[in-house]
Amino acid sequence: MLLGGLACHTAWAVPPPDEMLRIERLLAMLGARRDMRMVRNGRDYDAETAVTFLRRKLESMGDDVKTAEEFIDRIATRSSMSGQLYALRLADGREIPAGSFLRSELIRLDKAAAR
Repeated sequence: MLLGGLACHTAWAVPPPDEMLRIERLLAMLGARRDMRMVRNGRDYDAETAVTFLRRKLESMGDDVKTAEEFIDRIATRSSMSGQLYALRLADGREIPAGSFLRSELIRLDKAAAR
């Protein structure tokens, strides 16, 4: 499915393949997290909806994103409309900044992929 996801993104400018793979790993991890919700502009969304939103945002802003780090900074950290930071709400109700969480997870995923 991961490779199928890459194939469907060929109609718009995308980051280089190695960076797109890192972004796809990050989105897959986020989509699998049933224990958290994304808080965006005052509303919360389940993980699947959050991933769909981030993919669409990447499609519209893809020309400006060349790395997974840029994806986090330019797409997955704050609302381009309101400027509000995105948060991730954990099962216990705590909220953490989405950008910080995703940067940590990217490091973890990169280490796991290097093994």
